Amino acid sequence: MKIAICDDELVQREYISASVQRYFNEKVIPVCIQEYESAEELWFQFDLNSDIDIVLLDIQMAGMDGVSLAKKLRSKNEALSIIFITAMTDYIFEGFQVNAINYLLKPYEEEKLYDCLNKAMEQCNKQDSYLLLRVEKEIVKIKKDHIIRVESEGHYLNIFTGEQSYRIKRSMKEMESVLIEDNFFKISRSDILNLYSIARITPKEVSLMNGDKILVPRGKHREISEAFMNCHFRRENMQC
Repeated sequence: MKIAICDDELVQREYISASVQRYFNEKVIPVCIQEYESAEELWFQFDLNSDIDIVLLDIQMAGMDGVSLAKKLRSKNEALSIIFITAMTDYIFEGFQVNAINYLLKPYEEEKLYDCLNKAMEQCNKQDSYLLLRVEKEIVKIKKDHIIRVESEGHYLNIFTGEQSYRIKRSMKEMESVLIEDNFFKISRSDILNLYSIARITPKEVSLMNGDKILVPRGKHREISEAFMNCHFRRENMQC
């Protein structure tokens, strides 16, 4: 999970960060926490960190306020979970206009923060069937099941769906971590395949529904064949 904390007071950022870290430690979930001392700083860096899952925002800050930042963030990422943590009550209505998870008043009880994080995690889990991709200056949302193949090309990935393809700057390791469903298989260092998109498997190559043909690395034929059969066996059982 990737968490952003934005508050112009260092003491508050450290306190919130420690609370968030304890929550994820208890859940045994890996977390990356990034702190920002102003709304402008987070907004300036958001394009480089558009994969943030949850943002915890103060409202009253020098310069841009938290509600204005939340509106900007929401315009870029509809799936982002937003939690306001503030000493102000004047902006409660505006806070919920950006579909915030909740509005916590300082000093907050850690248990209430945990409740908010639980809701945010539920929201994130609902989005797990989708991917948010940064394609040039746009954020594109696609269903994981629509992905036929992911191909690594240098520092970039080519993502092929039934309708079109997307080229993004992201590592194969990152993509592996989000395509953890049973229907995806990493056939080589440079290719991840959707097992449901396979039309034919031979000892030498895999033919996909879109016409692509992928060479089968030595020693991988049995492994991918078993993964393919197990995947379809599970689907048939689920449909029964």
